[in-house]
Amino acid sequence: MSVHRCRNMQYGVAELHTSVSDSEESEEERQAEDKMPIDSLVEVLNTAIKGLEQRDFISESDILAIHKIKEKLLNQKPKLMKQLTLNEMFCKNVKIIKK
Repeated sequence: MSVHRCRNMQYGVAELHTSVSDSEESEEERQAEDKMPIDSLVEVLNTAIKGLEQRDFISESDILAIHKIKEKLLNQKPKLMKQLTLNEMFCKNVKIIKK
């Protein structure tokens, strides 16, 4: 179960609560924070491809495999951006309860 909380609300609102325990949630948050951004991964792969193309012992099929991985990452990026947009819209539409 994916849990997203709206943070940085201006009026000191209680956070949304779910049935997921804090330990499970904090583990999910840590995993998300530990993930390297897709843009950074693509940059690393571009550098690797350039370097590997200069080596005679690296086959074209090896380099093609890296290109395929890079393409998979680039195909995931729009999906993640769309999800982020929906989460932002949700957070903006949450009713703010003043204390």
